[in-house]
Amino acid sequence: MDITLPRIMKNGNQVQSVVKALAILECFSFQERELSVLDISEKLDIPRPTVSRLAGTLCQKGYLQQDLSNSKYSLGMKLFHLGSIVEHDKELQSTALPILKNLRDEFGETTYMDIVDESERICIISLEGNHDVRSIVPIGQRSPLHAGADGRVLLSSFDEHELDSFLTETNLDSFTSKTITDKQQLKEMVRQIREKGVAVSVEEFVCGSVAIACPVKDRTGQVVAGISLSVPVFRATEERLKKFKQSVIKAAAEISRALGYTKGSGGM
Repeated sequence: MDITLPRIMKNGNQVQSVVKALAILECFSFQERELSVLDISEKLDIPRPTVSRLAGTLCQKGYLQQDLSNSKYSLGMKLFHLGSIVEHDKELQSTALPILKNLRDEFGETTYMDIVDESERICIISLEGNHDVRSIVPIGQRSPLHAGADGRVLLSSFDEHELDSFLTETNLDSFTSKTITDKQQLKEMVRQIREKGVAVSVEEFVCGSVAIACPVKDRTGQVVAGISLSVPVFRATEERLKKFKQSVIKAAAEISRALGYTKGSGGM
């Protein structure tokens, strides 16, 4: 596979050393698993010293590896690790989607799935309810972890040190008059989620909205996502809440089983 670097580099907004490094990685294929500095230099039409310098840096970071017997480079295990993350997320979404559709259709309420992204949660699946008044959670929406049941089920994946660090280093902003910002209260709520496997919040993040959420675990027993049912507060009667909780718990358990989780798995 030949790559014409000058064409790639026309956009002046790009960091050229990064573009060159990525172009080096793209030189490799199933047919050409090992390449020398000369091979790469000729493919990209860039000087050998530049290739050598960038390849050396990529080696240090694990994106390339070098065979010392012939000095040729091949793709490194760091790329395998990153690819595994992408594959894991694809498996998570494809597994959860039909189950969340069933949950959405059972009540006609919005369902969605969040994962942790640094110190926030990000929505990766969102299925809008069919009522005239309904919650809307856009895919890609970033939200705080401390505000609402949907965030706190993800905090249940943190060990005690991670949780303490998060609560100490994060601005626990209020979004409504009911947002929980007390650190000890949040720790206790996370403890209860670990014990009961479900959380409910009323107007903590969005006024007029109730969230019922459960953690999803993988084959290792680690919490990898949270699923939520979002209901307008006027439809969240005590009787309905019991049914909502039962169904969300069931859906989370079904997704977790499909991901290989059993009660004997490790994790929390």
